[in-house]
Amino acid sequence: MDSFSTVLIIFLAVILMAVVPMMISAGQQDNIAQISVQSIVSEYGNKIVSKGLLTVEDKAAFEQSLGATGNTYDVTIELSILDENPGKKVSDGNTQKIGQNTYYVVYTSQVENYLKDGNIQLKKGDIVKIEVKNTNTTMYQLFKGFIYQTPSNTPVVVGAFTAQVQTTGGTSSAGI
Repeated sequence: MDSFSTVLIIFLAVILMAVVPMMISAGQQDNIAQISVQSIVSEYGNKIVSKGLLTVEDKAAFEQSLGATGNTYDVTIELSILDENPGKKVSDGNTQKIGQNTYYVVYTSQVENYLKDGNIQLKKGDIVKIEVKNTNTTMYQLFKGFIYQTPSNTPVVVGAFTAQVQTTGGTSSAGI
């Protein structure tokens, strides 16, 4: 065997014994982070609708739990607030018929502004939507980009979404 073949075999052995297991481990770490984030987002949504209240403390604990996964995230919270229209339709003679209900949406920046003034009380029928996407490049994305020669700014690897309807609660949304 010549020296070039020996160097090539050693190089391939290093790749197979070191790089491939690290890539597999990084992929598993992203999978674990995905499962954790989905669980954290679902629990937070459940907490909001079970209390009927969106609090500053719960949001801070939610963000701390997300940070513990080792990634950074873009968190979007949307509240679809039920705007009841109690106007009676009497054109058909049925005075018990109630007008259509509509929703108006409060987006993340508005939610944060309302939380500065205090907690947000939800009422029956309000919808909470929470979406989380990682903003950093994970180790798996770096490995994948290096091996497959793709840019490392590939789509989100770790993310979660939940939408839940408030089934109990107060009669008005405080401050909104």
